[in-house]
Amino acid sequence: MAKKTSRTERDLNRVTLHRIHRIFERIRSGDFPNKRVLAEELSVTQKTIQRDLDFMRDTMELPIEYDARRYGFRFSKVVESFPLLKLTEGELFAIFVGEKALESYVGTPFEAPLRAAFRKFTAGLSGELSVQWSELKGAISFKGIEVQSVPPEILQELTLAIRQRREAAFDYRGLNQKEFGARRVCPYELVLVDHQWYLFAFDLDRQALRRFVPGRLRNLRVSTKTFVKPKGFSAAEHLKNSFGIYSGAEAKRVIIVFDHFASQLVRERRWHPSQETRDLAGGRVELTLTLGSFEEVERWILSWGHHAVLAAPAEWVERLKQTLTQSRANY
Repeated sequence: MAKKTSRTERDLNRVTLHRIHRIFERIRSGDFPNKRVLAEELSVTQKTIQRDLDFMRDTMELPIEYDARRYGFRFSKVVESFPLLKLTEGELFAIFVGEKALESYVGTPFEAPLRAAFRKFTAGLSGELSVQWSELKGAISFKGIEVQSVPPEILQELTLAIRQRREAAFDYRGLNQKEFGARRVCPYELVLVDHQWYLFAFDLDRQALRRFVPGRLRNLRVSTKTFVKPKGFSAAEHLKNSFGIYSGAEAKRVIIVFDHFASQLVRERRWHPSQETRDLAGGRVELTLTLGSFEEVERWILSWGHHAVLAAPAEWVERLKQTLTQSRANY
């Protein structure tokens, strides 16, 4: 039988801790804020403020009362600090994993505020815990692939340009280019793929959508000229048939057969949203993917050595044979 969600859990899902904390600090300041003032400051409706106040009074047991003479709210007795949060061990573990995953944002303008938010949040944890935060640090860790770091100011400026829909210009050197070239773009989205940042932008000179690696650009200038982002554009949708960052116009059905040695490893992971697996004789497994580009999946297949065989599509099988012939010539 499915576990019912308590009213307290529903309320916690409905309100935000940040807003409740802001209301707490305003009342504690002694300014006697009312619902209208709080709603204006927090950009929500007075009805939302009333729900927050009810939650703070009834669930968090804060001594909030309305002072009719001062036309605002106050605490009826001294409240020294914001009430500590009670989390179960499972909830604490989930938060810890999230904090560890922030390593992907090291060196970006998001790192400092995210870490600050985690520090504030974890500072208020208490009760119902059978493990300590320090113990978890020795029980779990993340290992990622190091990539070229991007100067925080570059990501900060690009983020600003994206939010304000402003054109940008920069000098860029592509993967196979020896010299930097000038680019003018309409920046649409920043995307993190396999620990590497990419900028999806419309290249004004080439009149086409392009991907740029922020770590390869210099002399970034954000213009005052604005642009209109295509309605419904989504980098995630653009990449749905990609194995990494490369995508193509036509999606193909890719079939790869893995031997007994690799079969269990293949079954244990979700390599792509489109994947399908089928058990074959001799402990082998057939993996089927729907992809629009061969660039990255080719390297992935080769990484398995003789344990993987590409079976389809036929044109990609021929490309893989050519790659193997060229690679063999190097030895």
